[in-house]
Amino acid sequence: MSGDPAEEIRAVQGALARAKALRRIIQHAENQLRRDAAIITYTRLIDDLIERLHALNEAGVFERVVHLIEAEPDAEG
Repeated sequence: MSGDPAEEIRAVQGALARAKALRRIIQHAENQLRRDAAIITYTRLIDDLIERLHALNEAGVFERVVHLIEAEPDAEG
């Protein structure tokens, strides 16, 4: 992890957007070579995402987010 959790979260958001675009290419590409290249890139991107998410988890980011969410007052109450 780069040390800055906010920066890592932004990187995850960007990677998710790229993954979504690659999925569209994989699903709709008429050219097999383009589809294969997208699958390879998608696989690498997913691997990177898992590593980033693991690093964020190890840094306690998810636990802090859960605490923030649980501390929010109910919208109805």
